[in-house]
Amino acid sequence: MSKSPEPLSRIFGNNNRLAALSQRSRQLSQLNHILHNILPSRFSEHCQLANLNETTVVILCDQSSYASMLRFQSAQICKALSEQTGLNVQQLELKVRPFVKTSRITGRNQLELSKNSAKSIEQTASGIEDGALKTALNQLAKRCRQD
Repeated sequence: MSKSPEPLSRIFGNNNRLAALSQRSRQLSQLNHILHNILPSRFSEHCQLANLNETTVVILCDQSSYASMLRFQSAQICKALSEQTGLNVQQLELKVRPFVKTSRITGRNQLELSKNSAKSIEQTASGIEDGALKTALNQLAKRCRQD
C-alpha cells in the first residue's frame, strides 16, 4: 500500500538540512536585493549575487564587459555591502555566465499529468490548510490526461 504524501511543513520541520537550505536561499535572496540597490542601475539586469563565503561575495554577470566594469568598482561594492549587511566583505569574485531567460508558453499549457500523479496531488491538497495553495494544487490535479 502506498503511503499518502506528507505536508511540506512536516517535512521541513523534521529535516534540518532542508530547513538550512531554505534559510540559506532566503539569505542569498536578501543579499541579492541589497546588491541590486548598491549597484548602478545599468548593472541590475546583468548581475546576480550567487554566493557568500566568509569574506568573499560571488557575483555572476551575463557578459564579460559587465564583470570587467564591476572589477573597477569592487572596493566600493565591498564597502557598501559591509556597511549595509554588517558582514565583513573584503573581496568580490566575478564569474561570467549567460543568464537563461525563460519565456512563458502562449496558448494552451502543455502540462498533463498521469492519473496517479493527479491523485497524489489531490491527496496533498486535502492535507493543506492554506486556501490559495490548496486551490492551486486542485487546479493542477485537474490537468490529468485521459488514458
